[in-house]
Amino acid sequence: MKKVAYILILLLSYFLTTSSSNKQPNGSEYKVQTLLIYNFTKYVKWSTTSNEFVVVVYGNSPITPYLNQLKLAKQVNGKPIVVKSINPGDKLPICDLLYIDDEYTKQAESQFSKGSLHDVLVITNTTPIPIRLSCINFKEVDDTYKFEINNTITSINNLDVSSALLNLAIKVYK
Repeated sequence: MKKVAYILILLLSYFLTTSSSNKQPNGSEYKVQTLLIYNFTKYVKWSTTSNEFVVVVYGNSPITPYLNQLKLAKQVNGKPIVVKSINPGDKLPICDLLYIDDEYTKQAESQFSKGSLHDVLVITNTTPIPIRLSCINFKEVDDTYKFEINNTITSINNLDVSSALLNLAIKVYK
């Protein structure tokens, strides 16, 4: 477990350094986010059992093609990955992971109430962390791309996050 945590730290320090102060992720940053999202799934336990691991992208996000590439090459807990997109206001299909990009955060916060995303790992990409919604949030700190974890929401959403992942987060909200 320590070896995997060490590798994740190396990934964060090597791949996540941003080349500009632009707060919007570019294509390479979405590739890194995709890799991190996949690695996060190794450290989170869901109580649901289904035949597929469903990822939903909220709104039109540049991460979608990268997630579609991931689904061709990887599985999560032995399950094939299915990627779906929804528009703001659409009913959320049954899913394991919900990705919300910065420009859609406010809409998602108004659409989903606290506790309504049972068994869903919500990953956001915004500053500040949407405290009522986000389980994991990507964040730029000192020109480096990092993540923070909202342990309260992961618990409310009935997810068990490994202490190894919690130790890698820049901040854990309780």
